[in-house]
Amino acid sequence: MSASVTGLPETRARARTDRRECDNPTARQIFPRRTFTRCTTIGNRPYHRRVMSKPPPSSPFSMSGPPASGRASRTFKPRRGRLTRSEQDAVDTLLPAYLVEPSTSPFASADLVLDIGVGNGETTIALASEYPEWLIVAIDVHTPGLGALARSVHEATLTNVRVVDADALDVLTWMTRPDQIAIVNVSFPDPWPKAGQQHRRLVDASFVALLASRIRTGGIFCFATDWTPYAQRVVEVFDAESAFEQAATWAGRPLTKFQRRGVAAGREITDLAYRRRVPD
Repeated sequence: MSASVTGLPETRARARTDRRECDNPTARQIFPRRTFTRCTTIGNRPYHRRVMSKPPPSSPFSMSGPPASGRASRTFKPRRGRLTRSEQDAVDTLLPAYLVEPSTSPFASADLVLDIGVGNGETTIALASEYPEWLIVAIDVHTPGLGALARSVHEATLTNVRVVDADALDVLTWMTRPDQIAIVNVSFPDPWPKAGQQHRRLVDASFVALLASRIRTGGIFCFATDWTPYAQRVVEVFDAESAFEQAATWAGRPLTKFQRRGVAAGREITDLAYRRRVPD
């Protein structure tokens, strides 16, 4: 008993003194805006964890402040948890080929498709296969999901997919031009179900107004959720925006892991779609 108690401060001290910044150059190339890992020795076992570094506050993509769109808060909570060996391998070796660093320069492609919140990449792969001549931009901040997407894109030998690790509102604001986007897909976003959280939902009146300035005439917004109150709110904000009209839902939307979870929990799945009207 006494040995373990007296050894505890020594273990903690060793954990503090052995903590160091990761010097993996590949990691720094993929995620230059944050520290990739910290390596800590606890006892005799190495422990690796992801930590965030503070990006320059002047950057429009800084996660330390509100999004560039003017929203008061972020619509997501970053999850930078530990990666499995397979996920780490995909992030290190496959993701760099598809990753686009956030910038204030819009995409050059005239036909742009945005997939916001990619999960494991099922919807991105479906969109890239259905529209091989268009550029598919996958937007997410969940690193394991981006690694899984990169592996799927590599295995499918798709060449029209790019990935942006940033807030979707910032990407829409800074990296797209007016009337450039053909399709925006949002499948099973965080519903933020508590009353005090609902202001963090992605789709609100300001988001719809931003879409109206970016989606071209005839362009489509697709939305899927397993949270009925969120679906009802989406209908309300789109009905209040004269730039959009209801359209046929995406018949080819693949089954995702979040849909499976919703079905397993007994929740109803709602699909919605809206088309950008011809201006009067």
